[in-house]
Amino acid sequence: ALSMLCSTALAASFDDLQNAIDGNTDAGEFIGTNGDDHYGYGKNDDGTFGVESWTTTTENEDGTTTSTNNVQLKEDVEQEEGEAGITIGGGQDVSLDLNGSDITGNGTSTIITVEQGGSLTLDDTSVETEDGSAGTPDTDAAESESGKITGGAGEANYGQNTAGGVLVNGGEFTMNGGEISGNTVNNTNDVWSENTAGGVVVGSGGSFTMNGGTIDSNTATTGEGGGVYIKGEGEITSGAITNNVTETYKDLGGGGIYIEAEGVLTLKNAIITSNTANGMGGGIAACVHGKTYVYALEGALITGNTALGQGHTQGHLSNGSYNGEFIDGYTYWASAKDILKEMGQDIFAAGDGFHASFSKPDIAQNSQGTAGIVVSNNLPMDSGLANWEGYTYCYVTGEDGKPAVDSNGNYIFEVTEVTETNNGVVYGNRLVFLTANPDQE
Repeated sequence: ALSMLCSTALAASFDDLQNAIDGNTDAGEFIGTNGDDHYGYGKNDDGTFGVESWTTTTENEDGTTTSTNNVQLKEDVEQEEGEAGITIGGGQDVSLDLNGSDITGNGTSTIITVEQGGSLTLDDTSVETEDGSAGTPDTDAAESESGKITGGAGEANYGQNTAGGVLVNGGEFTMNGGEISGNTVNNTNDVWSENTAGGVVVGSGGSFTMNGGTIDSNTATTGEGGGVYIKGEGEITSGAITNNVTETYKDLGGGGIYIEAEGVLTLKNAIITSNTANGMGGGIAACVHGKTYVYALEGALITGNTALGQGHTQGHLSNGSYNGEFIDGYTYWASAKDILKEMGQDIFAAGDGFHASFSKPDIAQNSQGTAGIVVSNNLPMDSGLANWEGYTYCYVTGEDGKPAVDSNGNYIFEVTEVTETNNGVVYGNRLVFLTANPDQE
């Protein structure tokens, strides 16, 4: 965070930041350096401003134009008593530059919510990577500590999306830099709420693109997803998801990332390590229902994560209370041999979308095709191999291409052990348990 030498650190308020995002010029003061709508908010005694904003207009390929509200922090922003979290509303296109400063919540709300039709791009221009772009701090190139979104604390509610850091409620969120860390989701009323994550939640219809930055040390005390929860679409091309935790013993897991039914995740050059799930999938877990898609064909470092295998000890009723019964596919993996669960430290992915493509054809397909989990053995930037070990379960199909059943009507699965002889590209359309042993840490 930025501070001034020989003086007390400055801090703007959440109201100052919200006014800048909304372009509420009546609450600001004209600056004009970056155009006629360049305003400052949260003026200090020395004449500086805590937050500045201005608009830029770009022409699209189809001839239309897009107006973006550029918001840049000049000092830390802190949530004062009684202030709500920040909201990006429908129709708003906001580019937020942390500029080395922090946005710190007081533990009473989600930090930022992106509503349907809204768009948020997060950058930190105070930190440059080796190629000169804003992004994840590099020890040789960074001249300052990255700004953070921190101190958020959402409250779990039955059937509602809840995040500590950033909640994407049908909008678009692109993360190019900065850090989302130290956020959580509380469960004061002890309700069942699966749509939660300490860091980022991407609800149905929403999208999340991560091109840089870090999602670190966030915690979900309930639900699934310590760092990121995806029910919409996610693409991660770069960045790090580290040290996140999901503590729940009443749901599946996903310490780093959880992909819900209908969710889509494409992984490219990403680092997912040192995350922990009380249940399954310390690095990544995917829902046992519906058509979940996980594509990691271009290399991602997913290693050093921990899955304790202790989740799913209680089920839930329709009103969000618990009935003590197992739910959400628990029986598929609770009785699995210890060796299977041990092999699912980094990835535990499941999905019955292959079966659903025949039994419920109206909901079984989207733009990604047939459900399944596809993981490459390559590490990012050709830096070595993941050396996957584990097991995959795939449906056995009949001549008609439909899932085959035995004499008792149960589906038949082909179980394959993943070793160095067959781990070039790992695929499973029902269950995948994987642990990496990379060439280099």
